[in-house]
Order: sequence, then structure tokens, then C-alpha cells
Amino acid sequence: MALIGKSLDSVTSAQAGAALEFDAPKSAFSMQILFTGAPSSWEAHIEGSIDGVNWRMVASLATGSSSGTVVSVSGKALPMVRANLISMSGGSSPTFTAWLAAA
Repeated sequence: MALIGKSLDSVTSAQAGAALEFDAPKSAFSMQILFTGAPSSWEAHIEGSIDGVNWRMVASLATGSSSGTVVSVSGKALPMVRANLISMSGGSSPTFTAWLAAA
């Protein structure tokens, strides 16, 4: 029942991260994206699921946000969330790490 965890760990390509699962639904989530290599374009989502199969975006960050930026969302009762790096391009060998927290 982690309330904070790393979903993406220095990934170098677009992909869904590891899910954080809770013993009971949580209704507030935050994601912090850290990146290296100065990517010119990127987009990342917080995704939530009730069943672990069907995932839907609940918040996002994209190009123009600085490394270390945090996005938060509330009012969504979900038992699991994950980060998903939807796209990335440019830069010099960029990497992305995403931390999630729930309350």
C-alpha cells in the first residue's frame, strides 16, 4: 500500500510505468516528472484504473514544463495509478523519471 513511488525510472522511450496499488481507493494524486537531456518535445500522463486493465488519463504534463514540475488532481477515487510517458523527442539522450504520490 505505497502512497508514494517511482513509476518510471530513467526511461529512454515512451512507455507506461509501474502501477501503484492501494488497499482502498485514494482520491488525490500528484506526479513529479524529472528529465535529463533537454528533450524538445514530450508528454506524460497520470493514468488511473479500477481493474488494472483499462487505464484513463486523469492529469498531464507536457513540453514547456520544467524538470521537477508537479501536477496534481483530486476528486477521482481510484485504487491504482501509474505514470505514462506518451511521447518524447529531441534532446541529447533524454531520460524521464516519474514519481507518484496519493492521499
